Amino acid sequence: MRTIARNLPYSARPVQTVAGMDIGPASRRLPSVIRVLVVDDYQEHVDTLVSTLNMYGCDARGASRGPEALASCESWQPHLVVCDGLLEGMRAWQFGHNLLSDNPAHRPYMVALTGFGSTLQRRLCEECGYNEYVTKPIELSTLLGWVQKAREKSEQNSPS
Repeated sequence: MRTIARNLPYSARPVQTVAGMDIGPASRRLPSVIRVLVVDDYQEHVDTLVSTLNMYGCDARGASRGPEALASCESWQPHLVVCDGLLEGMRAWQFGHNLLSDNPAHRPYMVALTGFGSTLQRRLCEECGYNEYVTKPIELSTLLGWVQKAREKSEQNSPS
């Protein structure tokens, strides 16, 4: 049995992150809350990232299997997808290929988060539309940086 420990920061007042986002109560009232889908076959990883992202003002959800995540993307259209490199029965690049093939009009900011770095997997992920390919573990500032990039991409793609 594996145990994952996490220490979550708490502050009653707004927090300024290194990504430059004000994550306090005012940000949570913004009309464009960033939707984040975390896809990982280890539920502990999903729970940790989802709870952290929600604490920082995102609307985050998790999925543990590729087909479930693809269905969620279709109906919910997240701004950011953080996908484990090796899902059970599906690789991140296969998930990315299916996601963009099923709904080419919706292109979220996509991150492949993997436990190992493979040149081939990186190339396949880039070819399938991933914006980043990152080896675990990650810092909180990296996670919040992806949220900021997804926000910027969403703002660029929204009609004026």
